[in-house]
Order: sequence, then structure tokens, then C-alpha cells
Amino acid sequence: MAARAPAEALSLDIPAHAAHLATARGFVGSVARHFGCPEESVEDLRLAVTEICTEALEGDASLDGIDLRAWADHGSLILEIAPRRGSGALGPPERSDADSVERRRALVSALFPDVETLERDGSPVVRISAPRSERA
Repeated sequence: MAARAPAEALSLDIPAHAAHLATARGFVGSVARHFGCPEESVEDLRLAVTEICTEALEGDASLDGIDLRAWADHGSLILEIAPRRGSGALGPPERSDADSVERRRALVSALFPDVETLERDGSPVVRISAPRSERA
């Protein structure tokens, strides 16, 4: 059963521009450390978020932004990355170069084998579960 974001989830909405990827990485790193993820997981999460956000930015000209949400669920940190399309968007989003998309997805899956892609309001939402330290 998939985890649902509790009321105490931390979130960040970033504008749809590559200049804000550093903000997304910083947020994810801080959240992962806050919830007690081991340092290697922190760096893996930062890389995964960069790849997922880059795919969204390259693949959808109608993107308004990207919503990041994170929360603790038992022994894991759950992180969701959800592109936010503009209200004036027509039709499905354009897709990035298929080879680039496949490489990005392979990298994220190698780092987090249980990564999920869900659909919410017609847009993909990527959910990653990362381990937390036992002391967290």
C-alpha cells in the first residue's frame, strides 16, 4: 500500500526553470538530513531529484513549476516530485528525447529500486522511498 502524505509533510514549490534545480537539491538534502537519512542516501536523493526535475523541465513546455513533498513513514523518508502544469495547457505534455529519458529513469531506478510513478490529475508523480538511520 502506497504511503499518503501526512499533514506534517514538508513541501517546496519551485518555478519551472533550470536555475531553480539547486534550490530543489538543497531542499531535498536538508529534508533528508532532518529525517535522519544516511549521508549516501542524501546524495543519492539529491541526484535523483535533479534527474527527475530535469526530465520534467525538458519534456513539458506548459510546466508552471514542480512540487516537492517529503515526509517520514516508519523507517523511510518518502519524497514526491510532481510537475505542475499551467491551467492553460492544451493536450498532453511533449516528451524529452527518449534516450535521455530512459537513461535518467535507469539511473533513478538503480539508486532507488522501489521508485514509483503515479498519476495525479493527469500528470506523473514520482515517489521515492529512502531509508532512514535506525537512530532517526
